Amino acid sequence: MTTELHNQPVDFPWILADAYYHKPKQLEDEFLHHNLHYLNIYAVEGIAWLDKDYFSNMLDERKNKTLAELIKITENDKYLLSFSPHMMIAVQKTE
Repeated sequence: MTTELHNQPVDFPWILADAYYHKPKQLEDEFLHHNLHYLNIYAVEGIAWLDKDYFSNMLDERKNKTLAELIKITENDKYLLSFSPHMMIAVQKTE
């Protein structure tokens, strides 16, 4: 059964917090129901996360630049958002 809830791992309490899993549209809808104006949604790691050597390549200046460019050109693609393990939403409080 899927609960959409991520519980903090007992063995790694400093790594991940309790959180909820969202699909991009679910995240947008959640904020819209709280008198917030949706501005944009971003993939944090983006599709670059699929690089099997992501962490080591982020430490290499040339490869980091390439991965950063890939993230930038794909961070708002609604079809690719779910490939990123983390999303960030930008909203504005409505008066």
